Amino acid sequence: MPQFATHASFLLELPSDITDKVIQALTLFKLPKHQFECQIKPLNCPIFKVASFCQTNFENYNPNKPELEFFYQKHKDGLWLSHKDSININDAAFLCFIVLETWNLDTFVVINCSHTSDCKSLNGYGGRTIVVTKFKIEEFRVHKWVNQKRIAHNKIIQATKDLNHAT
Repeated sequence: MPQFATHASFLLELPSDITDKVIQALTLFKLPKHQFECQIKPLNCPIFKVASFCQTNFENYNPNKPELEFFYQKHKDGLWLSHKDSININDAAFLCFIVLETWNLDTFVVINCSHTSDCKSLNGYGGRTIVVTKFKIEEFRVHKWVNQKRIAHNKIIQATKDLNHAT
């Protein structure tokens, strides 16, 4: 059975002080739920807010053994996100959204990712781009673009055939 993976590596541009706060939030997120709840933080604390939103919204969150399905590392221009095997691109995009919204940042994040397979497979490959701002997460999938191009191509071919039959 083929194994599918999503690959991406991108920078969430942030000021250094906010990068440090996001790393604190992700460290807090990785605590088991009972330890997390013992960390008494005011609900309006941005670090606590980010960690809580991640727990609430990350796809495969396990309160007993919380894990991130992406790597993060401090970079001189912000936070670098990636994964060596298969990144959970939805969680990574959601983290970007929550951070931008929480600190009211005007950063424009572009995440290009590829979908691959470890064996030859018809339609086993593809990609998408995700754009994240403090307002929303938008997704652009390559297969949708290709289908739009195919439809436009078929219309031109049909119009050419119709024109040839008319003459």
